Amino acid sequence: MAEKHVLFPRLNNQNYSTWQLQMEMLLKRDELWFAVHDAKPTPVTPVWTTADQKALANIVLFCEDSQLNLIKNAKSAKDAWAVLKKFHNKATMTSRVSLLRRICSLNMTEGGNVEKHLFELEELFDRLECAGQKLETPLKVAMIYRSLPESYGGLVTAMESRPDADQTIEFVKQRLVDEYLRRVKRSGECSETAMKLQSKGRKEKKCYNCGDSAFRQHLTSSFRNEQTTVMDIDASLFLQQVATPPNIISVLPTSSRIRDQQQPSSHGISKSPQNQRTVIQENISDSAVHDNAAFRPVSVNDKETDEESFGEQDENSNPNSSAEKRSFDEVKVLKGSKKHASCEMKFNTFQVNWTKVSDGILDHLQQMQDFRNENSSQRVPSSLQISKTDLSGLANSVVDQLRTIDHRIRADVMESAARQIINKFPCLNFVDDDGFGTGTGYVWLKHKMINRNTYLNRYKAPNQPKASTTEIRRYRNLRAGTTKEYWQKSSQNCSKEVLSILSRNEPEFLTNEFLDASQSYVRYRFDEDKPLKDVLTSLPVLRRRCLLNYHFESATGVTAGSLEQYFTAKRSKIIDFSMTNRKIGRLHANASDYDIFTFLCRSLGEKIDDVIILKEMGTKLDDIATDCSGPVLVAIDCGNNKRVFYVFAEQVPLSEGTENVVVAVTDLMCVHYVHNFMYMKQVSKFMEFTQEYFFKILPTTGSKSSATRKGQQQRVVKRIIEAIANHIPEKQ
Repeated sequence: MAEKHVLFPRLNNQNYSTWQLQMEMLLKRDELWFAVHDAKPTPVTPVWTTADQKALANIVLFCEDSQLNLIKNAKSAKDAWAVLKKFHNKATMTSRVSLLRRICSLNMTEGGNVEKHLFELEELFDRLECAGQKLETPLKVAMIYRSLPESYGGLVTAMESRPDADQTIEFVKQRLVDEYLRRVKRSGECSETAMKLQSKGRKEKKCYNCGDSAFRQHLTSSFRNEQTTVMDIDASLFLQQVATPPNIISVLPTSSRIRDQQQPSSHGISKSPQNQRTVIQENISDSAVHDNAAFRPVSVNDKETDEESFGEQDENSNPNSSAEKRSFDEVKVLKGSKKHASCEMKFNTFQVNWTKVSDGILDHLQQMQDFRNENSSQRVPSSLQISKTDLSGLANSVVDQLRTIDHRIRADVMESAARQIINKFPCLNFVDDDGFGTGTGYVWLKHKMINRNTYLNRYKAPNQPKASTTEIRRYRNLRAGTTKEYWQKSSQNCSKEVLSILSRNEPEFLTNEFLDASQSYVRYRFDEDKPLKDVLTSLPVLRRRCLLNYHFESATGVTAGSLEQYFTAKRSKIIDFSMTNRKIGRLHANASDYDIFTFLCRSLGEKIDDVIILKEMGTKLDDIATDCSGPVLVAIDCGNNKRVFYVFAEQVPLSEGTENVVVAVTDLMCVHYVHNFMYMKQVSKFMEFTQEYFFKILPTTGSKSSATRKGQQQRVVKRIIEAIANHIPEKQ
């Protein structure tokens, strides 16, 4: 019976290809596959009915809850199998596009599991083939290369240099898995070596006087008092030799004299007579610090004290000793800044711990260095050059090591650490295409480390004051024109069914009922404290126009189609209004929507190029870079006077593409409200004009624009709106 128990993952929206094969093998093993594969017999026999019900039970039990709605009405195993196959292997354009996007956006993280990553890609390839789009082997290999992190750049470069015939899926997978296992093995060896070194560095503690390892029994109360006094005096001597600050009060007795004057105990711990006084000396000069005679304690009356102490010597003391006997119990030592001194020494002897730096960064640096050693007069090719992200990671790792000593790090300490990095990897020194350089690569690395440490020190104390009036006003401006209830609907909790549909990223499932059910979770994902690229990569459905419009309408209470509605109604009026303005330029009767928006920008004193950035034909989305601080429209030329518009922010597309510029401006407005962006200064008047004149969003307090305002409205915007509103067309 134990052999019949089979466990494999239940069916969900991601694993149909593997689940189908495993379920088929399970039914074949139990001799139930004929109920799914063969036609229903006529007449129906009891054997077939029993087998059919068993097969149906197996199929249902090996499905997750999100799949049960699909097969809950199935009467036979064959019907359930056909429904699941039709749902998961839909040969539609939408499913193919969705799978291709997932393949193109799937990236392996630094230090991730290569075997697991390759398995996910193979599963997506199979699903795409089932959907009716088979990828050729070279394209699959290219997708695998693209998805790898930068630490595999050297290996990818080496494999790309091989003939195309050798670059099969099996060869690429084998090489990548071998490299991954090599890194895992090396990482384990480094950890084992570090543990051995740590255990080797532990020394057996012994008593400094008797050499007994069981020295803890010596630590009686009198022993501790006397030992602490001796150690404090030695510490004060050392501190004054290192860096004695001015006006510090210290007791400076001669260690050798004290030991000669003391009575040895059974374990070498001396005892001193009582009732002796010492006078504390101040401001000892540097020359006196190195003179042993200067370490003698000064008494009130040196001569009298010598005579009295000579007559009162203990019988166990040395009769030939002429030194006065003093009590350590009455010695008071005021130490210097011990922490300051220890931090100084640690910073001066700091060495970079390379075991705490990422293996991927070290591998990349080593590949660069190997190329430089073999080709000293050539510049490192771009495929082997380390990325800015890895450089920042290297600097951050070294700064974190320095901050374990103290968070206040001087610039010369940063420079010393930067020189260590450059000395180990001279390839980081910049050279031009002819091989010439200044050899000062440590300078920019030093400044990068200083900036990192300054950033980490930016936090205030726990009892920091409340937010200022300016911060409160800015927070109010970010949400100007929206309802308070909308922002309160934010929750991390999400059912499996909702999450399953969101992950599929298929617009036909984004109905109003579903958008209502998913509103709180989607709002939570919008508010995540992560880069936009990470948020949209993990949940691409956030770019869907219907989802953005829904959240815009929920936040503002205004329909997203208001712009298109009012723009169409006022189109002829705006064209006629342009005839009265000769300086800006007149619009002809057949002016395009793009021309009308250009005219409105000029009327407001702004440029359409700051609102819509034009890109030439053939530009890829991944190659688009915007230098703006907020959302803008990017228009890619498609030929035949056609353009595709996308909303971009933080180098990431935030919306679906569209050829209609009016819809594109609507997407831009929705992104500003849903993603909580302020209007950029260079386009603030155009955005506020669009908000007030076309969308009719008129907040009573606050504004998403930082432009100068008068009476809750920007002066130029108010003037243009009044001019258009009061304009009477000539035809009327």
